[in-house]
Amino acid sequence: MGLAAQYKLGFYYKQLNIDQQFDYRKIARAISHYDSEVGVTQDDAGTLHQTLMALKYDNPEFCYWSLDGSEVEDGVLKLCYLTETEDEAAELIQMLRDQRRNILNELSSHMDMVTQRRILRLLFDYLADHITYAEDELQKPVCSPWIYNVNGVLLKEKGVCLGIAMTVNYFCQALHIPSILITGEAKVMGWTGNHGWNMIKLDEEYYHLDATSALGLGQSERDSYYLVKDGDLSDRSWPKALYPKAV
Repeated sequence: MGLAAQYKLGFYYKQLNIDQQFDYRKIARAISHYDSEVGVTQDDAGTLHQTLMALKYDNPEFCYWSLDGSEVEDGVLKLCYLTETEDEAAELIQMLRDQRRNILNELSSHMDMVTQRRILRLLFDYLADHITYAEDELQKPVCSPWIYNVNGVLLKEKGVCLGIAMTVNYFCQALHIPSILITGEAKVMGWTGNHGWNMIKLDEEYYHLDATSALGLGQSERDSYYLVKDGDLSDRSWPKALYPKAV
């Protein structure tokens, strides 16, 4: 079984300088082909880490790859994977695509006319009703990597904010809806700390969408986290100069 991961040149790719973009494309091709290593031009650890973070945030399907386990030495990045074999990674990708398709088919079956805005709302409600925040996994001495990735949300129905936001991006890619994983700080579920959610572009306007904060809430309560503007998010902060404005 050949690996068929498709990589994207997304929002975070566009924030990199030209040298980082060159390495981004090389590394993305290597990960998509399950290569064990790839040559890179960057010799600064911080700059390379920024490139790898951009790869992770732009590519939810790279959930079989370990950013933290991949190390560079003498201009060669040794790639670390969370699956044992390429076939296992390919099987995981196929399961994710099948599950995404099944969910979208189920949601669209309830609609007379499928529109991006309507199916996005149904997806938001689906996640709020079906996904559990992985608080128990966070209490373990070593967290399972799947809580931060789409495979935890889609295959185990459990995850944390990063995995949930990446899952929203994964669906939006299939729906051709521009979506950005945004990171900042927020008060969520009684605690304040690092948090991830999404910025969605519909009808040429940007909105915030925070599926994690909506988990388990009733319809009226979760509306506070669906397609809202910058001014509606007084409980959080983020680097506003980096991201589009939702005003």
